[in-house]
Amino acid sequence: MKRLRKDKHPAPRVQPWLGFAARFIIAPLLCRIYKARGINKELFTDLAGPYVIVSNHTTFFDPVLIAGVIRKPIQYIVTDSLLQGVLGRIIKWTGVIPLTKGKPDNLYLRDLFAVRDAGNIIGLFPEAQTTWDGSSNSIYTTAVKVIKKMGLPIYGAKVEGGYLKEPKWAASVRKGEIIIRFKKLADPEELRGIDPEVLLTRISHYISNDDPRERKKEGRSYPSKRGAEYLERFLFSCCKCGSMDGHLVSRKNRLLCGACGSSWNYNSYGELTDEATREVISLKSWNKGQTEQLRQFLDQSVKRGVFPPDHVAVRTGYRRNRRRKLGCGTLSAEKNGFVFRGHRTMRFPYEGITGCAMVTADYFEFYFENTLYDFCFLGKRGNGLKYLRIMQIVNPGGAELN
Repeated sequence: MKRLRKDKHPAPRVQPWLGFAARFIIAPLLCRIYKARGINKELFTDLAGPYVIVSNHTTFFDPVLIAGVIRKPIQYIVTDSLLQGVLGRIIKWTGVIPLTKGKPDNLYLRDLFAVRDAGNIIGLFPEAQTTWDGSSNSIYTTAVKVIKKMGLPIYGAKVEGGYLKEPKWAASVRKGEIIIRFKKLADPEELRGIDPEVLLTRISHYISNDDPRERKKEGRSYPSKRGAEYLERFLFSCCKCGSMDGHLVSRKNRLLCGACGSSWNYNSYGELTDEATREVISLKSWNKGQTEQLRQFLDQSVKRGVFPPDHVAVRTGYRRNRRRKLGCGTLSAEKNGFVFRGHRTMRFPYEGITGCAMVTADYFEFYFENTLYDFCFLGKRGNGLKYLRIMQIVNPGGAELN
């Protein structure tokens, strides 16, 4: 493939010093810390770009671990919300391809095809978000269409154990290893005639993963002395009494409901065991139950806030521009929309919100009237997922996929 000409849109550049450090120091070090190893990584030994690597998304460090295992520089598609602050500047220096969620983004497409034309390796997560409960999320059809349009060889990277090693909602790394399995999924010649739905099914089938269920079946455990801590970021309803008033509290390997007194122990396979009945419940099942409970609650006439207000810090911005702090206050979900109360009261009707997403476990964002609002939950145990779930129920077109 021809190299990029000077009159074309320039590809995002990797800072040479950071590229060297990432490839030979940072990535190998993280692979050692996370005990990550690859299967079929020899596929890439003598393989030059350009090509695409698609993967399931289990943990924040998936991009570094995949690149570290195959010892190749990969330019990843990332949400532009990650490019804020000092860490964001470092991420940008790795040559990432920024994407604005929930809005048309022609600049992202120009960057993407410029990277392709430069002969570089492109990495993307077609789920566009890390998993909350260890099972794979839905794949975006638009991502598959873009993959097909690039016309490059496609390789799959299935990450196993990443979620149990460091759950999205957690604040600690557990024992246990991460295995990344590689496989060639399609050639350029095959892509010309393949239906996007067939390609979506092929990619989904390979990268699909349910960490708690599959790792338990294999007998691969991930023990921790603080396994349950920060589960409040994920679970917003008690599976026993149904309380959604923020009564769940976690400490070490224990989760307690202050409303009904029920308690559970977190095990090394990412499950919860009821201390009274010894019944084992998966977080996937709990999550499904709390989402259905929320759906039923919203179907009724809501005369008060859905949840108690959360203390947050709010910023505004637009796409890749630097965010501006507005101050602190409370965020609540009411019958017709979200309400922020602080230095002033701001109301956001559900039908006017787009691009609603959880960037990290404690950062919630959306666009309203062409302005981005992001909310950081103070105290580090706030639950932003419940706000995203409300949007996925009342205005699914304005939120990332469930």
